[in-house]
Amino acid sequence: LRVPLLLHWPGKLPAGQRVATPVSTRRVYHTMLDAAGSLPDGPSLDAAEIRGLTLRRTVRGADPEQGTAYAEVIPPLNFVRAIERRRPELLAPFRCLATRRAVVHESWKLIDVDDRPDELFDLQVDPGERHDRLAEQPARRAAMQAALEQIRRRVEAEREDLAAGKKLVLDDERLLQQLRGLGYVD
Repeated sequence: LRVPLLLHWPGKLPAGQRVATPVSTRRVYHTMLDAAGSLPDGPSLDAAEIRGLTLRRTVRGADPEQGTAYAEVIPPLNFVRAIERRRPELLAPFRCLATRRAVVHESWKLIDVDDRPDELFDLQVDPGERHDRLAEQPARRAAMQAALEQIRRRVEAEREDLAAGKKLVLDDERLLQQLRGLGYVD
């Protein structure tokens, strides 16, 4: 996955700097919590971890994930329902209901489908991901699967703690000031 991300955070991030280090999109969450200043209460919300995974550290040259990036794709139900109505025979062969996760470390990418390793690519020599190396790299597959599983457990713990609709107590004026500082409001 290659998704460009632009951040504007005056006084916290230098203008015009480009960072090529791959990062997990989940770190946007950590960065937003860092920008908000105060954290909601919760057993899996560790302030040191939140501030440790903010993208502010990566911009400053520190890489808390040590070259590892994580991605997760859960099938969108509107898409799945459309296929169910129009071409239900496509659901199984294209694994439309499968949860996909990936971990990128150094130049390698492991794709996991429904909690099983599915493909492994050497992005340095195969950036188009055309040659699956899963069968010929069992040790690398096992190490990357362990790393992916560790990150997945941590992400799920965070997700469980922040259930939809949970109320956060924030100082409205301070939040407005911070959003203004980030350029989200005038």
